[in-house]
Amino acid sequence: MPELKQPQEAAKTTTEQPLTTKKKRAMLEYMAIMFAAAFLLVAISLLIKVIDMKGEMEAANTGARENIALLQKDLDAARAESAELQTQLDEANTASSEAADKLSEAETRLSEAEKARETLEKTLESAQKENDTLSRRAQANELLVSAQAALEQGDYAALRSHLEALGAYADALKDDGAALYEILRSYID
Repeated sequence: MPELKQPQEAAKTTTEQPLTTKKKRAMLEYMAIMFAAAFLLVAISLLIKVIDMKGEMEAANTGARENIALLQKDLDAARAESAELQTQLDEANTASSEAADKLSEAETRLSEAEKARETLEKTLESAQKENDTLSRRAQANELLVSAQAALEQGDYAALRSHLEALGAYADALKDDGAALYEILRSYID
């Protein structure tokens, strides 16, 4: 292994030679040129990117302006449609209010008509009862007159027949008729 150390030492001795001022200057000039070239390349790349981004920004700006114009147009159309819909809504609300008023009026008239119908039904029922009562009274009076005529003729069989038929209508007779009925019954009892 001592032999391996010798070539490394020889390499160290060859690389450690001092640089001359000419070499230093050449190296500095080379580095300055390389730095300037790299700086120039970076500057050109940056300039291209700035120009490219400016074009993209202008395209985006133009696109944004077009979008804004379209959005403004859509907004104006939506506002016009909204105004039209609001007008229709106002008209519908007015019509609804009028319909509600008419419905309320119709309900009031219906209620009044139902009350009038109920009154008429009660009147009709009362009139029917009165008619039934009068019809029964007329039938009773007719039978009473027939029974009285049979008594005057002395036909007691007919008198009995008329008084039996009159028994179903006796409650319909008035005071005078009821008294006459009782008198006629006394003839057949």
